[in-house]
Order: sequence, then C-alpha cells, then structure tokens
Amino acid sequence: VLILFVQFFAVVATSITGGTARDAYFLNLFDRSYLPLMFVAIAITMVIVINIYKRITDGKDIIQVITLGGVVFAVILLLIQISLTRLFTMFSAGESIAALPEKWLIPFLFVFMEVIVSLSILQFWMLAGEIFDARQAKRLFSILG
Repeated sequence: VLILFVQFFAVVATSITGGTARDAYFLNLFDRSYLPLMFVAIAITMVIVINIYKRITDGKDIIQVITLGGVVFAVILLLIQISLTRLFTMFSAGESIAALPEKWLIPFLFVFMEVIVSLSILQFWMLAGEIFDARQAKRLFSILG
C-alpha cells in the first residue's frame, strides 16, 4: 500500500507542477485565445495515444510497462527541458519567439504533460488492480484516492 501511495503522490505532484509549468510557459509566449485549440489537440492526441498504448502493452507485464513508460517520459522531458532552456536563453537575449524554431516545444509540452499524467494515472490503477483482489480493493482503494 505504501508503494502505491508513493506512486500516486508522484503522479499528483507531476500533474500539479507539470500543469503549472505548462500553463505558465504557454501563456507567457502565446495568446490565451489559443487555449481552446490546445484542449482540442489534447483530446485528439489522447485518443491516438491510448489506442497505441493499448496495442503496445496488451499482454505485457505491468511492472515492465510502468518502468519503461517512466524512463521514456523522463528522457522526453529531459530533452524538452534542454530545448526550453535554449529557447528561453535566446528569447531573453532579445530574439523574437516567432523567429525561433523551438517555439513549437511549448504547445508540444502543453499536450505531452496531459499524456504523461493520463497514462501515469492509468498505469497506477492497472497496477493497483493487479495487486489487490476485489475484497482488498473495496477496503483499500478509498485510502489510496
């Protein structure tokens, strides 16, 4: 139960900090009128990602899926962080954001954070379902969230 609690805490922390950073970056560099487009992009992306995820992970060990997913998410976020550092260094040096090729990273980060959080929550509940039987689940899932 403690491991699941820690995993759920990490997912919630990622959701809060990632969502805050995502929103701050986006609203700092793009007009808020683009937000509805981003929400549509998130919905379309999630339909595609969930279908691909289902095909890739069907029949696989949940622990391996969670581990590999965490590594892939971490590597992609590290690459995004490196690119964003370069982008904001150039932006703070006076270059226009419209002229920078890395400007697409902000909308990508906006959508990707939702993908990470959604898949992480899905993985958490799949793992919890594997660990506990129906009787234990009724008793413990209210504690986990």
